[in-house]
Amino acid sequence: MSWYNTVILSFNCNEYEDAEDETNQDCAQLRRVNAWLKRRHYTPLWNLNSIHSGHLGSNAVLFGGCYNYLDVDGFCRAVRRQRWQDPQDVQIIFWGDNDERFTVLGVRGNKEHLKVWWQPVLKMQFDDPEQEPPFWVGSNNVVMNTPFPGIQIKAYAMVNSSESGVFISGTRRKNLLLIQQYVKREIRALRDELPEGAEVSSDDYSVIIERHDLETDNEKRAWLTKTLNEFANVLRPRLRKWYSETRRKSDE
Repeated sequence: MSWYNTVILSFNCNEYEDAEDETNQDCAQLRRVNAWLKRRHYTPLWNLNSIHSGHLGSNAVLFGGCYNYLDVDGFCRAVRRQRWQDPQDVQIIFWGDNDERFTVLGVRGNKEHLKVWWQPVLKMQFDDPEQEPPFWVGSNNVVMNTPFPGIQIKAYAMVNSSESGVFISGTRRKNLLLIQQYVKREIRALRDELPEGAEVSSDDYSVIIERHDLETDNEKRAWLTKTLNEFANVLRPRLRKWYSETRRKSDE
C-alpha cells in the first residue's frame, strides 16, 4: 500500500558537476528530478549527506523525502529518464506506509522480476465485462482503473510476509478527497456489500481490506483475485454514478 511514501535517491558522487569541490552539490540530473517533484507540488529531495562527518568523502550521495500519495512509478520514470554518468550506481530506496522493510529500485527497473508473481492475477476475468484488465506497476502493486478518473483499486502482497490487501487509491490526493463525500453518504451500504473484513473508515473514508493469514502464494493470489472482482462489482457502479454527480456539480 502506498499512501505515505519515503524515498531515497542514491547516486555516485561523480554525478556532481564540480568534482573538485564536495560542497558544491550541483547535479543537473538531480535538478531535473526535483523539478519533476515541484511541478506536482511536492517538495524537492532533501540532502541527507553530512559534509562535516570526517575527512573522508563518500563515493555515494543520498537525497530523500517523505510524501503523501507520491506517484512512485512516475518518480521512477523521472529518475530513469536522466542521463546518468554511472547509471549502475543509481538506486531508489522506497518504503510504502505498510512496508516492513525498504525495497531497492534500480534505474533499470530491477523490480520487474516481481511481476511474474502476479501473472495469475493479471490474467483474471471480471464479472463486469467493461472492467479493463488489471496491470502491474513498479511499486509492486496491481492496479485497476475505474469509471472515476484518478480513482484506482489497488492490490498488494508483501514480500516474505503473509500480508496482502486491496484498497481504493488515487493518482492524486485531490481525487480521493473528491469521493470522500460519497463514501460518507453510502458508508453503511458499502460496509454491508464489500467483502467480509473490509474496513470503511469513518475518519478519512478510506476503503481497505487486509489479510494476514494466507501463508502460500497460491492462497494469496486466489484471495486477491476474488477480492478484486468483488471490489469491482460493488464499487464500479457507484464510482460511475459519483463521477456523473461530480461533473454535474462542476457544470452548475
